[in-house]
Amino acid sequence: MTPIDRLKKELTSLLQLPIRERMFEFAGLLTEYMASHNIKPVVVGGLAVELYTLNHYTTHDIDFISRGWEQFDKLLTEELGFSRTSRE
Repeated sequence: MTPIDRLKKELTSLLQLPIRERMFEFAGLLTEYMASHNIKPVVVGGLAVELYTLNHYTTHDIDFISRGWEQFDKLLTEELGFSRTSRE
């Protein structure tokens, strides 16, 4: 099994989790996968605050900062099938 296939399988297993736990686990899986490619993303923004405050703040998205953004973007959009959306 390739690393990307393993990641896809792990991501699929998250669907059974409650949304908050799913977001934390998703961020962890992406961080671990990208670190294996020498890219170390950091969770910032609302999800970081939610973790820090033990869920006293809630968010609906995950914000990362990272070098190697092109590889991160390729992983999400081309390999995992996520699509870009905009807020209106």
